[in-house]
Amino acid sequence: MMWTETRTQEEVEAWRAAVRRPNDGALARGAASPTANDNAEHWAEALEEIRRNPPARLSIAVRHLPKPAAFREACRALRQRINELAEAGRPVDDALFALHRLAAISSIAAHEQLQITPFADIEQLDLGPDRLGWRQLPLLGERDYQMMELCWGRPTGHASGAALYPHIAVMAAEKLVAVRRAEAAMPKPAAAETDRRHAHASPLRVLSRVSGWFRRDDSRRAAG
Repeated sequence: MMWTETRTQEEVEAWRAAVRRPNDGALARGAASPTANDNAEHWAEALEEIRRNPPARLSIAVRHLPKPAAFREACRALRQRINELAEAGRPVDDALFALHRLAAISSIAAHEQLQITPFADIEQLDLGPDRLGWRQLPLLGERDYQMMELCWGRPTGHASGAALYPHIAVMAAEKLVAVRRAEAAMPKPAAAETDRRHAHASPLRVLSRVSGWFRRDDSRRAAG
């Protein structure tokens, strides 16, 4: 399971436990690797090996969200893809929207707070460029701003995810306190059987699971 697949608090807590187990690499990565090194310890090396393959690079990065480095690498992969599309004279709107979406998600809360929040809760937020703008999203830069304004026009304002949805960080902080107390009171579990449901997933299949990031008409978003 990946963080982007968590729907409930129980699922996100099970996922957190899995990624912390040193011998449970397949759960941590959530899907098979395009290279031999895509695991919890060596995923950055795997990214280096496929740096010229944006879909595979993005696939690995998504499987390691919400690590800050994974957000950064996913954004880099999307910029590569945007450049490829632009050079080929093809539309870049969907890839640019995906870049904005990743940057918006990363701006909602700190890593530990995102890690304890089911991704389904994030999906319900309106994080579109017409709502957040883009100049308050730390993962974006000046060239991104220019392309977004060219594609979408000027927004009415700019804000981070944390500024618009502070309740996410507040609730996550409360959950972390409760979870840490519970974890401190429990004995360390024995190594669990590794979940290998995604053992043969391709990069494109992994990306299809988060296809909502790549569409601007996501009906699941809730206003405000």
